[in-house]
This record gives sequence, structure tokens and C-alpha cells, in this order.
Amino acid sequence: MERSDDLYLKSLETYVQPAPAGAEGLFPLLLCGTLFMFLCVGWGLGKVTLSMNTPAELVRKIKVSFNLEDQVERKKPKKAIDLTKKPILKQKENVVVKQIEPAPVRQVYGVRRVYSVGLGSGGPSSDAIVSKLGNTLDKDPDTLTATERDLKGPLASITTITAMPQLLTTVKPVYTDEMKKNGVQGVVSAKLLIDIDGLVKQVQIINDLGFGTRESALEAFKKLAFKPALQGTSAVAVWIVMKFRFVLQE
Repeated sequence: MERSDDLYLKSLETYVQPAPAGAEGLFPLLLCGTLFMFLCVGWGLGKVTLSMNTPAELVRKIKVSFNLEDQVERKKPKKAIDLTKKPILKQKENVVVKQIEPAPVRQVYGVRRVYSVGLGSGGPSSDAIVSKLGNTLDKDPDTLTATERDLKGPLASITTITAMPQLLTTVKPVYTDEMKKNGVQGVVSAKLLIDIDGLVKQVQIINDLGFGTRESALEAFKKLAFKPALQGTSAVAVWIVMKFRFVLQE
């Protein structure tokens, strides 16, 4: 038995020979080279996979772009307008136009005839006729006083006129026995509205001396006649202030 064991050991010694010098240093190098090779192969396979996926991504993007372009609405061409047809105007409701009736014209009837003699001069009665504005009819004279609404022309401010009214016909106020008895003397002032025809349309007494001076002056003021005031070249109505002086004569 011992002999057979010795033979077996000798055979092993014969089969396993010692490695040559320097063989142990090559093993690590081979191992590193093998690992490097596997890493390169793995990296290459990864590149191949990515390159295979790239066309699929491109196809998906192209499909998306086509879908977006298909969703854009194309503008419809505008309908041509036929100019030979008249357009129909639409009205929601009927508009009722209210007719405003003009205010009735104030009627001023009659003609007031005043036969007077001017201060220091005489004249025919036709020159002293004073008429009121209105629809003068064949009726009895009245005592209605004309207003600014009855004027023939526009009423202007005295500060805007270029020519003042000029007195054409003057009239003396009546100096009554009562005034003489009481020795009345002084000035009575009044505002006169002179129309474009030169006639006095309104009289407003500013002050009087009593004893009938107000009534006497009022009648005299109404009988005055003027050349109308001018605004440029146009005749206008205007208010002026005039005075009558009452003097006691022996």
C-alpha cells in the first residue's frame, strides 16, 4: 500500500510542473484586459440600443406635428356683397315723433292814435300815430301794453349797440292845474323800450313828483318816436333812460 501511494505522488509531481518565471505577473493583466473588453462590449451594445430607439422617437414627433397641423382651421372666404340690392334696415320698435305745437301768438288788437304836437314844432297827425305790434285788426283801441315777446326785432344790450336811438318826435307832458296849484317842479325819469320801428313799446317809470306827474309823464313817453338803435348795420330793440322836466310857468 505504501508503495502505491508513493507512485501516485510521483505521478502528480510529474503532471504539475512549476510555472515558469514571470507567469504570475501576467494573470492580473489578463484579468484586467478581460474586464475592459466586457465593458467595451457592454457600452457598444448600449449605443446600438439607443440608435435603434431614435427612429421611433422621430416617427412619434412627426405624427404629433401632423396632428397639430390638421387641427388648424382654415379661414372661410368672405361672402361677396351684392351692391345691386338695397339693404334692409332693421328697426326694433316704431319711433313715435311727438309734434310740439307752437305757443299761440299773443294777440294785440287795435291801433292807438295819438295826436300830439312836438316840443317847439308842429306836425300832421299822421306823424304822431303810434301802433302796437301784433295782428292789427279793425277793432276798438285797447290799453294792452306790448311786451318784449311782441317786438319786431331782436333785443340788444345798450353796451353792444353802435348807434343810440335818435329822437324824432317830441311831446310835452301835460302840466295840470293841480301841479300849478302845488308849484310842482322837477324831473321824472323812465326806462323806454324802443323797437326797430322806432316806437316805444314799454315804459317803466323810475321816479315821479306826485300830484299826477307820473300819469302825465307816462302818456308823454308813449307818444315819442325815434330812429332805432343800430348794431352794426342792423336795427335792434333797446332799453334807454329818458327824463321829462316839469317847470312851473307863470
